[in-house]
Formats: sequence, C-alpha cells, structure tokens
Amino acid sequence: MPAYFDSNILVSILKNDSQAGRAARLWEDHKVRVSSILLEIECLIVIRRFGRQFEERLPEGWLPAKENQLQKALGAVTLRGIDSVIVEIIRHEPLLSQCRSLDAIHLATALYFQRNSDDPCYFFTFDSTLDGVARKFKFLTA
Repeated sequence: MPAYFDSNILVSILKNDSQAGRAARLWEDHKVRVSSILLEIECLIVIRRFGRQFEERLPEGWLPAKENQLQKALGAVTLRGIDSVIVEIIRHEPLLSQCRSLDAIHLATALYFQRNSDDPCYFFTFDSTLDGVARKFKFLTA
C-alpha cells in the first residue's frame, strides 16, 4: 500500500526530535513511499534554517551530513511535481480549503496517488489539522 509522507515526518527524522522514533517507524514500516516535490523543498529549507539557528551547538559537518541523509531518503520516495493535475484536484476539492496552502498541495498530491492506486493509501503527518482533513478523504492514518 502506498504511504504518503508529509514533510514533518522526514524533518522529524532528520532533526532527531522528540517524534523521531515514531517517524522512523512509520518510514521503515512502509516501503512504498510517495510524496510531493514539496517534501524535498520543505525538508531542505527546514534543516538549513535549523543548522543556521543552532550552528554553534551542532557538531561540525552536521548540515552536510543531514543534506546527504535527506538525499538518501528522497531516493526511497516517489515524488510528484506540482502541475496542472494537482491544481485541478485542488480546484475540485473544496475540503482542501480547510488546511494551509502547502498542506493542500500535499493532500492534493496524496489524492492523486490514492486515485491512481488499486490499494488504500496511508497519509502520515504530525499536523493535527492536516490529519483531520486527510481522514475526511478516507486516508488511512497513524
């Protein structure tokens, strides 16, 4: 079954924050991983911002190591670009207005994968609002 990963799951793993263990279990338990190209963009921006903010407290080489870890993780995910197909889904799904714009793009991309799969699709996020909207679309969640 495909599992859609919102950026905060991978960010949690990269930053090794308080939810990293749970995030890593979700990541490892689902081998068919899908997401939006936003996954790459958001994760890169967040780890760079984090690295800059805590530069003096992080070990030397932390940021290049995390960028490498990100690239390796991205190699295990099918990423979908933001194009007219995703825009059409957003246009035709009023429920998507219940979340923020980038979250709506994530969810529209997940809907694309769900509609093009013979299996149910998981949607993983640590954002409670986004999780609630995903449940309205009948995604399996954590």
